[in-house]
Amino acid sequence: MSFPAEFSIGMRHLRSRRKAPPVSLKTLLAVLGFALIAGGSIAGFRGHGSIPFFVLVPILAAAALIAWRRGSLKGPFSPVGFLLGAATLLVSLNTIPIVLGSITLVVWLRVSLRTVLSVLGIALGVTALIDVVGVMTGFERELRTKILGTQSHVLVTETGASSMAQWSRVLAAVKKAPEVVAASPFVYGQAMLSANGNVTGAVVRGVKPAQEIDVTDIDKNMRTGSLARLGETGGPLPGVVIGAVLASSLGVQSGEKVTLISPVPAVTPMGLLPRSKSFRIVGIFRSGFYQYDSGLAFIEMGQAQKFFGLGKGVTGVHLKVEDIFRAERVARGLQKSLPFPYWVRSWQVMNRNLFSALKTEKTTMTIILFLLVIIAAFNIIGSLVMVVMEKGREIAILKSMGATWGIILRIFLIQGAAMGLAGSVLGTLGGLVLGWNLHHVEDFLEKYLGLDILPASIYHIDRLPVFMTVSDVTTMAVGAFIISLIATIYPAWRASRIDPVEVLRYG
Repeated sequence: MSFPAEFSIGMRHLRSRRKAPPVSLKTLLAVLGFALIAGGSIAGFRGHGSIPFFVLVPILAAAALIAWRRGSLKGPFSPVGFLLGAATLLVSLNTIPIVLGSITLVVWLRVSLRTVLSVLGIALGVTALIDVVGVMTGFERELRTKILGTQSHVLVTETGASSMAQWSRVLAAVKKAPEVVAASPFVYGQAMLSANGNVTGAVVRGVKPAQEIDVTDIDKNMRTGSLARLGETGGPLPGVVIGAVLASSLGVQSGEKVTLISPVPAVTPMGLLPRSKSFRIVGIFRSGFYQYDSGLAFIEMGQAQKFFGLGKGVTGVHLKVEDIFRAERVARGLQKSLPFPYWVRSWQVMNRNLFSALKTEKTTMTIILFLLVIIAAFNIIGSLVMVVMEKGREIAILKSMGATWGIILRIFLIQGAAMGLAGSVLGTLGGLVLGWNLHHVEDFLEKYLGLDILPASIYHIDRLPVFMTVSDVTTMAVGAFIISLIATIYPAWRASRIDPVEVLRYG
């Protein structure tokens, strides 16, 4: 006899002969399940549905009622139940949790409570694992995007000097390097901005607008004005571009005047006097990175050279490369070609502590949540051990009928693997759905509970980012399934070692 036939006979023999629930209870659960499906469909159609909900919901309800009266709808795994569930999932993607909940109610009519709890334990662990890793990956990706939107990929400065005098020669050299897309000189300094009686500190960057647009994405983040207006010379005052948070703290808008005050005083015959200059706001940007939006200002490079007293020198040269993940390789190549005292750094080196901390935190959270999946796998062990204890006589009868220890072992291994597979699949679906709709959860908590989920002043970004990769999701799902499969080894081995003579004699 083939193994599929032996497995079918064994499972039929070991199946629990519980009394079927009353018809009234079955009807109540079925009605409740279909009500949840219909309600989820209505909610989905109101927001995303392409077919009017008042057209499709009655059709689904009528089809379900006809199938139920004819007896063709015996569970979610019947053809009609599958078609109804698939139709609802396709047209109501944002209510999959409600639909899965209603399906679970129907599944309870056919599966023991122990099995449901075991599957749900694995599913919840996988859901939490996928979403937490997705948030950590999204946070790292969002932070990297926002940093590199304002900061260049590679930076060249001169060590031991306050300014770079031969910057034009360095600029020509780095533009010839392979994988370099654009390069531009810049001036960097710190100053205080004053307007309307408000004073705040900021980093002032002097740039050449035409070249800076090719090196950074700051011009794409402009809310009002443009970076190119820094080069305008017809007005009474030179232009300045500031961050949105900085503009809010100063109480200014585009077109208004601000005063830059240098912390380093100027030496004059009258003694040390503060160096200050008035500018007109020609643009306001919002990068989404709080540190830049609240403390960064751009002025034309010539004005910055005069303001900071650098003469014809600049602070350094920064450049943009084709692939941001090859920036370190490009930096090492430039460091070899440029003589001392030039110092070349990539964005990975300049932000090493930040991204190393994020990677460490992501790894730690992954390990902790995998431990939760392992704990949930103990539910499978307990469930199968209870089955072995309850079905000892049935296992003994199967062995006395000729079933080998290998057949019994495979039966319980397949049963545990099915539970692990169901938990992994449900957890993966739940994790994907929750991750795709996590911003709705964030909005709900902030709106109705008054919580500030992600303070921009602490986390540098104002929204909860989620980025789930195929490799991460696959790793979590496969890892949870392997853990569940390992958890079935002991109960299966214990069932296969049952002595039919001892059980039938004393059991």
